[in-house]
Amino acid sequence: MKLLKLASLLAVTALLSACISHYFVDGDVRLQIGNSTERYTLERFSVIDSSGSELVWIEEEILPGEKSKVHTGYYVGTFRVKLVYELEGSEADTVFRKNFDGGSTFMKVSESDSGLVFKLK
Repeated sequence: MKLLKLASLLAVTALLSACISHYFVDGDVRLQIGNSTERYTLERFSVIDSSGSELVWIEEEILPGEKSKVHTGYYVGTFRVKLVYELEGSEADTVFRKNFDGGSTFMKVSESDSGLVFKLK
């Protein structure tokens, strides 16, 4: 009987510690953006909150063929995001929805005939 209680107590402790560590480990997103385009310079990546305010996550110039530094944000879930870029001397932006699961994420930005393409890895 004592052995069963001890085993149950250890099992509950192991489950709780896994839940707690999951909260701390996956509560943030480490994002790096790779610019695989030939013509676009990426300038700013932001999250748009429910009130419409823009929360800047990455603000650095990412030239064609380059990658950003890794930036940490606390954005786990699906969000409206905004990417500001420069094309032939003119600044423009695009707004789209992306899901961030937590942990390390690499977003590859490439171009197609219809515009920019965004893929998360």
